[in-house]
Amino acid sequence: MNITFIVPDYNYTKHLMPDYKGSFHHGVAYISNYLKKNGHNVSLLHLLRPMENDEFVESIKAKSPHLIAFTSFTHQFREVRRLVSVLKNSLKVPILCGGVHCTIDPGRALLETELDMVCIGEGEETMLELADTIQKGKDYYNIKGIWTKYNGKIIRNPVRPLIEDLDLLPFPDWELFRYSSLTEANIQKRVSVLATRGCPRNCGFCCNHAIKSVYPNKEKYVRVRRPIKVIEEIDSMLKEYPFLESVCFLDDTAGLYGDWLEEFSYLYSSKFSLPVHLNTRVEIVNNDRKLESFKRMGIAMVGLGFESGDEFIREILNRPMSNEDMIRAVKRCHASKIKVLTYNIVGLPFEDMNKILKTVKLNVQANTDAAHVSIFQPYPNTDLYRLCTKKGFIKEGDLCEGFFEKTILRQKSISSEGVNFSFLFFRIYITLFLLTSKLPMFIQILSENLLDFTFKNKLSQRLLLFLYFPFINPIISNKLIKKVIKNLLENVNKLQK
Repeated sequence: MNITFIVPDYNYTKHLMPDYKGSFHHGVAYISNYLKKNGHNVSLLHLLRPMENDEFVESIKAKSPHLIAFTSFTHQFREVRRLVSVLKNSLKVPILCGGVHCTIDPGRALLETELDMVCIGEGEETMLELADTIQKGKDYYNIKGIWTKYNGKIIRNPVRPLIEDLDLLPFPDWELFRYSSLTEANIQKRVSVLATRGCPRNCGFCCNHAIKSVYPNKEKYVRVRRPIKVIEEIDSMLKEYPFLESVCFLDDTAGLYGDWLEEFSYLYSSKFSLPVHLNTRVEIVNNDRKLESFKRMGIAMVGLGFESGDEFIREILNRPMSNEDMIRAVKRCHASKIKVLTYNIVGLPFEDMNKILKTVKLNVQANTDAAHVSIFQPYPNTDLYRLCTKKGFIKEGDLCEGFFEKTILRQKSISSEGVNFSFLFFRIYITLFLLTSKLPMFIQILSENLLDFTFKNKLSQRLLLFLYFPFINPIISNKLIKKVIKNLLENVNKLQK
């Protein structure tokens, strides 16, 4: 049987990465190899640009699918809805959508589209049973993990139990995505790997607690592969793509379990010398044993979620950590020669420009090496989504457009213009505050006050936004300017040490 996956992948980083070549999608890649190992044919349409309707339909027809399967994050779902409608007018093939969005909001995903069904939860076993059932000419109305429509009503089948032993799954299907041509390989030169599934935390802005709520066996939501299996996957990728220069763990929270991490660090360091990038949490870095394992592995950079520098906002986010803990974590990483990338969010519920400025200054105080900033987008059925609907910041059913697009919240504490300004100028102000930190004290105070004023003042925001794309962005994008700023910051860091 022929299954065609469709991955829309062009509304995520279009402003930030003009040379974006697409990303590897582990979920689809795992399902693909699982289906192939069980006798099915799998193809992929990896959409890196919008297609004209006719071109899109012909591309699908050429693959002769018996089943079409989209995957979607929330910010992609509007486009999925449109593409499904295009296909329904041209093909008589069952169409499914899976992924995060359909798992956390399956009913609305079905009712508001022409989809035949949605897949909730992990897809390997569900997709195999569905493919086998369609191949045999039987109906698919009673398959676990599938919600579908019958006579205008939704058939809500129970979610399939979590796969407890991840080591039983084959490695992801790298070649389905032509891994060597993707951003990970072509630009970043890295191996992308997952050692775990799930996250034990319940951050209010994240989809993990909404996904977890789907499963009756929530206590088994977080699962870890054996260290040796992860090593074998990395080794296989490096043999297939020997030009790759680093390893990146895409786990929500790397280093959860000390024993696992210690065993893995010894295995990794004995076999590989490639630098490692991963995302983790402040309390993990502040644990001596785990930090020692990170050092043993040769971690080059860790990503830490700051999200907000305001303690009230962090309470709303269910992020119980202090500014002192975060600053300490960065200092400990630096002492271990590990760089730190922080994740920051602007436009959060009840946020204002003063609170965002606290987040900027927290990055300055911590002396972070890089800052990632995104605009808050509420995911359906998460704690913050419910809060936003209750307070009237959004309407039920509103869909976000992406982490780097405009805010969809309507709140009195901050304007959409203020959120957009904060997003575009976040890193610029970090750099400016860092550069002023070593000026003579009198000039430093005046400079910081001026920066505070221009960040919070609406007239200066409008002026800077007006100048951003024609003048400011080309300047800060210039490689020579970037090099000069980098050298200046390095000198500031040396002076601080």
